[in-house]
Formats: sequence, C-alpha cells, structure tokens
Amino acid sequence: MPTESAPLVSVIIPAFNAARFLPDAIASIRAQNYPRLEIILVDDGSTDDTERVAGQWPDVRYIGQENEGVSRARNVGIRAAQSDVLAFLDADDLWTPDHLALLLPPLWADSRLRYVWGSSRWVRCHDDGEHLREVAIERENHPLFLVMAGLYRRAAFDEAGLFDENLRHGEDSDWLAAARQRGLPFRQLTENVCVYRRHSGGLTGGRGASLTHVMSVMRRAVQRRHTQSPAA
Repeated sequence: MPTESAPLVSVIIPAFNAARFLPDAIASIRAQNYPRLEIILVDDGSTDDTERVAGQWPDVRYIGQENEGVSRARNVGIRAAQSDVLAFLDADDLWTPDHLALLLPPLWADSRLRYVWGSSRWVRCHDDGEHLREVAIERENHPLFLVMAGLYRRAAFDEAGLFDENLRHGEDSDWLAAARQRGLPFRQLTENVCVYRRHSGGLTGGRGASLTHVMSVMRRAVQRRHTQSPAA
C-alpha cells in the first residue's frame, strides 16, 4: 500500500506490570514495516517499571490510570486514538510480521466491513521473571476470536459499544457477541496474525474461570437480545 494512501493505524496496548514484556511486543509492531502507526500504551496501575520502560520509545504515547482492568484500559486507548482504524496487542503477546499486511487490505477495500480478524498461534511459555520462554506449541492455528487478532474501524465500537468495564475476563468474547448480535459486517481470515503466549502470570484462568467467563458472556447476550427485542 503506497505511503500516501496508507491510513493511520492506532495500536492500543493495555499493560499491567509488563515492563519485561514490552520490548518484544513493541518490536513485533515495528516489524510490520508500516509507514503510519500510532502506538498507545495504557498502563493499568502497574507497580513495576512499565512507565520507565515505555519511555524508551519517544513515539509511544503513555497513558497511566489506576488499576481498573483491561476493558477500561482498552476503552481509554480507543478514546485517545487519533485514527479511525484501531488495533490491539496485549503486552505479553506478539503480532506476526504480516499482521497488518493480512488484515488491513480487506478492511480498507470494503467500506462496509467493520472488522477483520484472523487465527492465532497458541504457545505455552515459562516466565522466569525476566522473559517469556516458549516451551510448547498448544495450537498451531486457532480460529478462536482474540481481540488482538483483529483490525477494526472505529465505527465498530460506535455501533457495538466499547468493552464492558465490569468484566475483568472474557471481555473480548462479550464484545464479539455484541457485534454479531448487531449484525456488524466482518471478514474472518484463516492465516495466523498473532502469537498468544500463555503463562502463569497471564490473565487467562483455569477451567473453572473459563466456564465462568462463558456463562457471563452467554447471560449478557441474552440480556442484550431482550433489550433489543422485548417480545423475545
């Protein structure tokens, strides 16, 4: 895509005690070799050196907030973003080098689309306190929706709403359910566009927590359906 016609892409990174992960995350964004990027790091009340480490990159916009959860951090980033094209990356995960090359062309070519998303590579990592070291591949190509596996027009959040700040987990699945219920046009790709790094310090809980998230998302989907159609 020629530089003069390339849209600005705002990348929002929510971070909590993520100082040791940020260099890899930022590097994976810069590896896109894309000419127009705005990187916004929203520090969700970290107690480590996240703010100091973020200062290594003068072009990264740092926004600090009290510890209010990843949904609030993403919403703060959305409101602060200068672009109508939005992307996300959790601080301990990675984009593939062709993340934007795969997602941006179909989104930009069809003005009806509100978001495009792809698959992800899931790896199990060991956190040694300084780095994440990959120890096993859990899924080579997983089509499950992850917010960082997508690229979004701002209109997607105008129409489906922002992330629910009452949810500390499962907020991306909840947003997808809202977008699907409202009929937002989207396109799903089969290629991997990110690397989801699972580790003991991550936000993903165990089986019990996962079931709780699923039930919460289902309950909220039913509530939305009733609100949209009281006779349902």
